Amino acid sequence: MIDTVLDKINSRLNTEEITGNVELCTFNEYKGFKRRRGIYVIYDNEKIIYVGKGFFKARNHSHYKKAVNEAPYYPDGWMWFKNTYDYDISDWNLVVVEIASEVDITFMEGAIIKDLKPLANDETFKDRLTLL
Repeated sequence: MIDTVLDKINSRLNTEEITGNVELCTFNEYKGFKRRRGIYVIYDNEKIIYVGKGFFKARNHSHYKKAVNEAPYYPDGWMWFKNTYDYDISDWNLVVVEIASEVDITFMEGAIIKDLKPLANDETFKDRLTLL
C-alpha cells in the first residue's frame, strides 16, 4: 500500500513541479508536526483511509478523535467508513507532505483524493452515492 501512496504523491509533485518534503510515520506519531502544514494520507496495509490538508498535528488529532468515537461531529464519509469497516488505529500509518504554498496544498489534496479514492473522505463518499 505504501508504494502506491508514495508513487501517486511523487508523480503529482514531479508532474506539477511542486516542492514537498515527504515523511512517513505511524498515525499516533504526529508529534513535532505542530506548525507544519501540507497534505497527508492516512492508510493501513489494505486501504487508503483519508486524504487531507492543513496543519498536521491539529488535523490528525481530529481524525484520531473520530476513529475512537470522541469527536463532536462525524462527516458522512467518516460515518460510512466507521459503519462499514472493522479497523484498528494501531495499524494506521501516515504520509505527510510538507508544502509551503497554500495553492499547491489545495491542488495536491484534490489531486491525491482523485488518484487514491480514500474511503472516509466526503468527496469519495458522495461519489459512491451517485453510483448507487
